[in-house]
Amino acid sequence: MKKTLLKTGALLLVAPMLLVASCRPDRTPSPTEIDLCGDINSASTWSNRYDGVDYRVTCVITVNADLVIAEGTEIEFTDGAGIVVENEGSLKVSGSASAPVVLRSSNGLPGGWKGLWFKSMDDNNELRHCIVTGGGQESFNGHDVKANVRVAYAGKLGIVNSTITSSAREGLYIDGLNDDFLNPLRVFSGNTISNNAGLPINTISSTISTLDGTGSTYADNGSQHIQIRGGRVYGDHTWTKNTIPYLVNGPIRAGYYSDIGNLTINPGVVMEFINNHGIAIGEYSSGYLKMTGTPTEHITLTTGDVSAWRGICFQSTNAQNRLSYVDVSRGGSTAFTGALQKKANIVIGGYSAGGAIIENCSVAGSAGYGIFVSLGSTAPTLTNVTYSGNAQANYYVE
Repeated sequence: MKKTLLKTGALLLVAPMLLVASCRPDRTPSPTEIDLCGDINSASTWSNRYDGVDYRVTCVITVNADLVIAEGTEIEFTDGAGIVVENEGSLKVSGSASAPVVLRSSNGLPGGWKGLWFKSMDDNNELRHCIVTGGGQESFNGHDVKANVRVAYAGKLGIVNSTITSSAREGLYIDGLNDDFLNPLRVFSGNTISNNAGLPINTISSTISTLDGTGSTYADNGSQHIQIRGGRVYGDHTWTKNTIPYLVNGPIRAGYYSDIGNLTINPGVVMEFINNHGIAIGEYSSGYLKMTGTPTEHITLTTGDVSAWRGICFQSTNAQNRLSYVDVSRGGSTAFTGALQKKANIVIGGYSAGGAIIENCSVAGSAGYGIFVSLGSTAPTLTNVTYSGNAQANYYVE
C-alpha cells in the first residue's frame, strides 16, 4: 500500500486521509525513472506509478500543452524547481478525497522549491484534492513574489478541497495592480491554507467574491489576514465573512463612470485598512456600496495600523447605498479628493455627489469628522447612529 508522507520541517505527519491504495509493487525506482526536467509540449498525464515518489522535478518545467496529474500521484521538487503554466497550456490536478495529489519539496522544508505559477486562462486549470507544500523559495520572474501557488492577473485557476501549506512566504498569491479588475480565481471552495510564513492569501479586490467564506480554513499562518491590495470591481460583487479579517493595502472602488460596480458586504465581515487606504463607490458612477450587518453580527471597519485609515466615501446617489449595523472607527486620515477638510470616517460625496442610508452604526475615533457631507450631496438618512472620540465634529454639512 502506498503511503503519502507530508513533511513539515523535522516533523513527519501521516494523516489517515493521505493513505493511498496502489496495486503497484513496493520498490524504489531509480532516478532515471522518476527525474523530470523538460517542457511539456504535448498532452501528457502524470500518474501514480510507484509506492512512494512517482516523479521528481529537478528544474522549472514550462507547460505549453494540457497536463493532467492523476489521483494519488506524489511529486517532489528539488531546489529551484517549479512549474509554470504558459498561455498555451493547462494544468489539471485531479486528486480525490482518498487519494490526493501531493506536490512537495524534496527536503520536506518550507521554501524547498519555487511553487506553481498559472499564467494561462484555460478553464482546465484546477487544483482538486491537492496538497501543495514547501514552496515559495523564490520568484519566477524576479519580482518579489514568493508563494506555493501564484496566478497571473490574466490567468485562471480553480482550487477545490485542497491544502496549501508551509510556504516560505504566501500560500496563494494573485497577481495584479490596484486598478485591475479581472478575476483570475474561477472557484475557491473547501480549502485549507495553513502554516505559511506570510499571508494565506494575497490578492486583489475582484477575487474576493469568489472566496467561500467560512467554508475554507486558515490556521497558523505568519499573518492571519486575507490581504487585498485594492482594485476596482465591476458588475455585482458580494463579500462574505471569513474566519480571519481582510487586510486592505490599496484603494477599493466599486465602479467608475459608466462602468458600474455594485459591492455588497455581508454580516460579520471584518476589514482592517492600512497605509491611508479606504473604500468608495467609484466617482461619477451609478452603482452602489451596501454594507448590511445584523444586530448579532456587525460589520467592522477599522485600521490595521497604528495610524488612521481613509474611511468610506459614497460618490453616487444610488438608493441602495447603505450602512446597517456597521462599526466604523479610526478613519479620516486623508481626504478622498484634494479638499483637505473633507476627512472623516464616512464621507458623503467626493468627486461626484453622494447619498446613503446610515442606521444602527457606530462612528468613532476619526482623525477628522465622524460624518462629512460634501456640497451638492444629499444628506444621509440617519437612524440610531452613535458617535464617540471623533477629532472634529461628529456630523458636518458643508
